Amino acid sequence: MTTTRRNILQAVAAGICWTSVCCGLTHAQSRTSSPCFPQTTHDSDLLLFVDDHWIAEQQGLRRVVNHAQPQSEPIIWPDDPRTETDCAWGNVIREQDGRFRLWYCTMTMGHNAGGPHEMAAAKVWGKGDDYAFPSGGGDRLLIVPDQRHRRWMAYVRAGGWSYPAFSYSSDLVKWSEADPAPQITPKDVQAPAVECMIPFNYGNQDLGFPCGMDKPKGVFTVMLATRHDGTPWSWVENQQPFIPFGPPDSYYATGAVPLHNEPFIVGDELLIFFNAFSRNQATASRFGNRSIGVAKLRRDGFAGLTAMNNGKPGTLTTRPIMLKGDMRLLNVEQRSGQGQAEVAILSETGDCLRHAL
Repeated sequence: MTTTRRNILQAVAAGICWTSVCCGLTHAQSRTSSPCFPQTTHDSDLLLFVDDHWIAEQQGLRRVVNHAQPQSEPIIWPDDPRTETDCAWGNVIREQDGRFRLWYCTMTMGHNAGGPHEMAAAKVWGKGDDYAFPSGGGDRLLIVPDQRHRRWMAYVRAGGWSYPAFSYSSDLVKWSEADPAPQITPKDVQAPAVECMIPFNYGNQDLGFPCGMDKPKGVFTVMLATRHDGTPWSWVENQQPFIPFGPPDSYYATGAVPLHNEPFIVGDELLIFFNAFSRNQATASRFGNRSIGVAKLRRDGFAGLTAMNNGKPGTLTTRPIMLKGDMRLLNVEQRSGQGQAEVAILSETGDCLRHAL
């Protein structure tokens, strides 16, 4: 399709019946031409409905938030108490052939078996002249790629345990001053402290996992936040943990904190690697009190819109969007084998130009 002002100003209208959840919109080429193992969740053509940013009008709809489901067993746990107690933190990368590599720490590292805190106190980390780290990081610092802006973004503990803050760099040497996000509070993460926040690109926006910590109880929560360019962070979900607590005595009985990575796309699923906690349990988990697990979520399925009333469809109209190619894809989750979605393309004046589905 040739790009014209008319095409740029067209909007998409969708009708959604109950038990169908509409999660996002993209164009076909973005999906059909993507590699088997995408190296990033950044996709400038993917518009998510995790918030109302792309919605001009809606009626009779409510937002549904999905939660990642941990696997029944962790992937890494302390298997030798003489050399390991906790398996902690970690980073995952995926090679071009699809294989994953995981780096993690154990709490008995160091001369005095004090783990990473001992190593940090000895200033073992952060040495060398190749890279610099942003100030205000405290004892918690994580750096992730920001593909959309061709730079790096770092979580820093400039706000202590009261709120997260972020710093940015194009070369990993010069970093911006910490940019606070005071709207992410301990109350919002349902804990005495904001332990950290993992930001990442998803689609054409940012998502983030703000994490709460109640250290005496050994409880950790992870929520879901959203941000678009020029807007502050806002909540998608802060009522229930995005990765739920596991059953008593399970390896994630007292919560989860995602590793320092964006989720990984594998087919139609997302893999989210996380630190799992099982503290203060009546019966100790056979996987120890801290391990590393993986949770799964349907691709793009963080949140979506569904009809508010059974049997009565809801409608939404997007803001004007750029249309590329001859086809766009609507991500619809059909539940209980029922429900449907209909899509039409509108002109600048609101006239229906074409029913797309």
